[in-house]
Amino acid sequence: MEFNKQQLSQYFQNLKIVLEKYKFPANRICYMDESGFQTVPSKLPKHVDPTGKREVAKNVAAEQGKTVMVACSMSATGHYVPPFFIFARKRLNLVLIKDAPTGSALGVTDSGYMNSLRFVDYLEHFRKYTNQYLR
Repeated sequence: MEFNKQQLSQYFQNLKIVLEKYKFPANRICYMDESGFQTVPSKLPKHVDPTGKREVAKNVAAEQGKTVMVACSMSATGHYVPPFFIFARKRLNLVLIKDAPTGSALGVTDSGYMNSLRFVDYLEHFRKYTNQYLR
């Protein structure tokens, strides 16, 4: 569905109705976003060769086209949930998130995109890090 001004207005009208009806405090309002990031740079660095050389080499990454999906959440009061990474793999390998922020979690799918099973895993991850401040 195309994202346009009418749909955005309808979204905020619905949000206003829900917030007025249930009077959620700011610490119980969270935003979640899922974004994809390339594992290799999309632009290669400039290559400089000596004058007169006719062959120009170009670096090409072996993993072109690999995307890592990352789901992140934050409350309206600034509390955040550590990222949830989704890789296109068959098996989990925690080395993939070795230097990730503390508390990060990992999921794998054949496609590398969120699916219903990984979404349930993400909700468990979300609950683990929000129970203490969503009370």
